Amino acid sequence: MARLWVVRHGETEWNRERRIQGHLEVGLNANGRDQAQDAGARLALRFRGEEPPAIYTSDLLRARQTALAIGRALERAPHVARKLRERSFGLLEGKTFAELAETHPGEVERYRRRGEKDAIPGAEPYAEFQQRSLRAIRAIARRDERAVVVTHGGVIKVLLREAEGPGKQFMVSNGAIYGFSVRGERLRRLVDEEEAVSSLILDALP
Repeated sequence: MARLWVVRHGETEWNRERRIQGHLEVGLNANGRDQAQDAGARLALRFRGEEPPAIYTSDLLRARQTALAIGRALERAPHVARKLRERSFGLLEGKTFAELAETHPGEVERYRRRGEKDAIPGAEPYAEFQQRSLRAIRAIARRDERAVVVTHGGVIKVLLREAEGPGKQFMVSNGAIYGFSVRGERLRRLVDEEEAVSSLILDALP
């Protein structure tokens, strides 16, 4: 069984503006850099006295910047894995939903109100994105018994639904850390691990 600590990248200005990033390259803002350092500090406390886990990251800039901060804290170099990147959102990338609704109101209505995941023109088909994300996580779990994985909100929601049920909705904050166990094809959420990491007192660091 593998145990994974999955981290959403820190905040960008586009996150703050609620602008969809998808595969576009946007770096962390000041708050996002603080969130990345905070995640690294918490994980350093979690693994103090132990061999640090491997670190994997999406190839997109905001994730790599987050992973580098965590890598400094754990004294590990991150491995870049392209399949951990966010879903491509086609015409929505670089826009807010309100901006896209000016030219494609029907598609935005179907996506946001009716839950039609493939309504946005040019977006990566959701089923393909879902399978890509799960394959990437399971490949890491086969390679390492313990790993930190830095990725994106969409990928983390795929993992949460796989672990807890497809009908559930989740809010995934920038810099949040989630725990999962992976045994074969099965993912299970480690809520106790998440609570333990989130409750660590950072003043305990030297």
